[in-house]
Amino acid sequence: MHLKKTFSRFGVILTLLLSIYSCNTTQDSSTDLITIDVEKAYNEPQRGIKLSEVVEDIEYVKLETNPECLIGRVFGVAISDNFIAVYGFTTKSILLFSRSGEFLHKIGSVGNGPGEYNYIEGKSLDIISNEQYIMFKDPSNTIYLYNIDGSFHKKTKTPAKRLDGFGYKGDGQILAYQQMLFLPEGGGNQLITYDLNLDIIDSTFFSTRDTIWVRFMQYAKDNFTINNGDIYLRSKLNDTIYKVHEDYSTERYLYFKMGSLKSPSLLVPGEEWEAKYLTLSDIALTDNHVYLTFAGRPRVPRPDVFGIEYLVYDKGSGNYYFLDDHPNLYAGEDNTTSAPINNLDGLDQTSEFIYHIRNDITWDVLEIVNAKEYLESDDFDPSKLSTDKYYKKVKKLLEESDIEDNPIIRICFLK
Repeated sequence: MHLKKTFSRFGVILTLLLSIYSCNTTQDSSTDLITIDVEKAYNEPQRGIKLSEVVEDIEYVKLETNPECLIGRVFGVAISDNFIAVYGFTTKSILLFSRSGEFLHKIGSVGNGPGEYNYIEGKSLDIISNEQYIMFKDPSNTIYLYNIDGSFHKKTKTPAKRLDGFGYKGDGQILAYQQMLFLPEGGGNQLITYDLNLDIIDSTFFSTRDTIWVRFMQYAKDNFTINNGDIYLRSKLNDTIYKVHEDYSTERYLYFKMGSLKSPSLLVPGEEWEAKYLTLSDIALTDNHVYLTFAGRPRVPRPDVFGIEYLVYDKGSGNYYFLDDHPNLYAGEDNTTSAPINNLDGLDQTSEFIYHIRNDITWDVLEIVNAKEYLESDDFDPSKLSTDKYYKKVKKLLEESDIEDNPIIRICFLK
């Protein structure tokens, strides 16, 4: 049954920015609304954050190497209790490994025939429903489900012209969220819910089509994220992130004061927007932190570079701050990163530390040859680590690996 609901109060754009530091947050006494003064934090000193401040533990999984599972560059990873699914460049296939790194089998087959897939969006890859299914979508907004044994289950082409939100909510519900800019002329529902047979079971948040178009769509788009089964949403120039409940009622979760950093209109030219204003572009949440990503005006002017600024908010202390750039020696002399300073194993992580956060973990890929070269270089200084246990673990794995082996997946469990 296809249920339709109308929800006029809906309007929210999700945007992530790392924030933690010297600004204290305030909360509404009745709603526990988190309030962050972005303009104040923007004008105060940045600070770096150490990995040990936000990471509880690290697990390393060395993926098996054999002719059937050569990965090359990794474009997507999904992690569950017992499995790791990897979408690799060499095979263009999804490969399933055990949590200890043993290669199990391929998921489906690559092609354009029935039950086949061609190109997938790596961030959409997930292992869902108590490890029954592998889920992902492709650039044409087709959703695929494969059984964990690799056999094809279902696929469906969503009615959305563009999906900017997609994920598994739990309880057998797959959510797809489409932008207001891409609705039919007469309007439509922005949030569509599918069951595990990919039948539509709900469709809600009716909106009329927004005819305002800007040069860079990130200034006008809505953002949508799911964290541990909870939905968070923000739309366009709205300064509030909403939490959406089971009955589709909303609760104000976080309000950010932009002050003079907020654009007065969607019609501001792109060049002016980038020079003067910030837009919340992404959001990630864990038990103890909120990570926000802002795009637009850079704190430190960079020629011909579109600014990306990260803000971290610490739920326990109420402090928040923008992260500063620091050298990323692992990536090369001229590279910098705003990611946490790696004082655990010493192998710097890129800003994708934030991009890959899902359900209180994040991951990245350690290529064998690069990691070996860095640990043997003069740039690596183990005396700067807060502990040697992670360094010893990864060093042992690298010593046992050949430079042409499949990579190590580093899994960080977040506080």
